[in-house]
Amino acid sequence: MDTLFTKKRLSPWRWLWRFIIMIVVLVIAFVAYVLYQGHSTKKALTAVTLPPGQLHDVGGYRLHMYCAGHGSPTVVMEAGGSDFSLTWRNIQDKLARETRVCSYDRAGLGWSERHPDALRSSELMLAEFEKLLAAAQVEGDLVLVGHSFGGMLVRRYAHEHADRVKGMVLVDAAYELISDRTKAIYEGINEASLAELATVSTLQQLGLLALSPEEIPDPGMPETLLSQYRSVLATTDHVNGMQDELSHMAENYERLVDAHLIRMGEMPLVVISASDNSLPQLSEDDNFHLNAEWQSFQRRLATLSANSRHIKVPNSDHYLHLQHPDIVVNAVKSMLPDS
Repeated sequence: MDTLFTKKRLSPWRWLWRFIIMIVVLVIAFVAYVLYQGHSTKKALTAVTLPPGQLHDVGGYRLHMYCAGHGSPTVVMEAGGSDFSLTWRNIQDKLARETRVCSYDRAGLGWSERHPDALRSSELMLAEFEKLLAAAQVEGDLVLVGHSFGGMLVRRYAHEHADRVKGMVLVDAAYELISDRTKAIYEGINEASLAELATVSTLQQLGLLALSPEEIPDPGMPETLLSQYRSVLATTDHVNGMQDELSHMAENYERLVDAHLIRMGEMPLVVISASDNSLPQLSEDDNFHLNAEWQSFQRRLATLSANSRHIKVPNSDHYLHLQHPDIVVNAVKSMLPDS
């Protein structure tokens, strides 16, 4: 009787366990299906998201550079921190009617391969840039265009190659001599961004970003380029490259302070500044502080050359080159012969 009673009492629990096991199997099957779909979609998306330019070896890994047009000097465009060449495409297409124009992706970003050690010091970036120029046969005089962090990089290159750089356009460029309060704000933003990117990187590697690329935020890309921009982020190592750059950003600011990039002689210089650099995740007080300091940066940048112009763009934010491309186009044209 005890044995029979025990069996009768346990029987409902056996059915419960069978039900739980069935649910687990279904969940595993669903996850496997989603991952398979993600992998397949990512593979298909990769096949149609081809680089417009060429990949050049710079020492065991390859960087992407896209050049269009003919003439001299060659205009070379440097993207902002964690950005890549596609952000310049509209501007590049217009300028290519006037001269040769090249845009490229730093290691790990866009279509470029990552550095084997993921080290992203400004010295390494510039060494890669020099190797890339040689590999892509970009010779002769240059006009450099840099956005945000890219503005600091082109300034350092020009500092070391003043004989070759014939002009520079800084597009809402960053400046290295920042206050302690600004440094603390930037560190907080970077820390939060790195935590978010760690999750996004996992989704990208699993192929889940490829299943819904429309969820990738739009920085203000033209509609004709937005789909390609999102496809690159969903299929390449770009998210990991963003982490690499952000992880070393504070150190690179310090390195650029040590480089003493304070004078450019009479090199033609155009500084283009946004009217509002507010960030939604910051308090009103922090945004007020950052905007005030950023505007002071822009005024300082405009004093680096005795031959400079400062253009302030109303109704613009940090990505003003996406919002007002013709302003950048005209500034670059002013650096060209017979302009």
